[in-house]
Amino acid sequence: MAMIDKVPDAVKETYLKMKGEHGKKVELKVIGGNYYLYIARGIWDKEKKKPVKRTVLLGSIDENGAFREKKPKKYSPPPWFMNTAIQSLYGIFAMICIRQWKSIHTGIRSWQWPW
Repeated sequence: MAMIDKVPDAVKETYLKMKGEHGKKVELKVIGGNYYLYIARGIWDKEKKKPVKRTVLLGSIDENGAFREKKPKKYSPPPWFMNTAIQSLYGIFAMICIRQWKSIHTGIRSWQWPW
């Protein structure tokens, strides 16, 4: 608890509130003068044959004690997909697959048992 004594009171209050909500495994880290909350988990490492601590970012706390959740990552396509030629080829391939699926699907629905 030595580090928690050095943070502002508003940050400390928010940290203790979040720790009460999420349990014992919430950690407060100071990185570059900013305050971040992490959840710690123990994951078994097969090579070392012992548990290893992994942390996942919950969000940040500003100087006033306001908690901001981590923003979810937005999906971005791989760099090779940014080429318009590849995009058009992918679109053509998708159209062919959809047409084939529709023709197979309608053929199955209209198919009759021979007996």
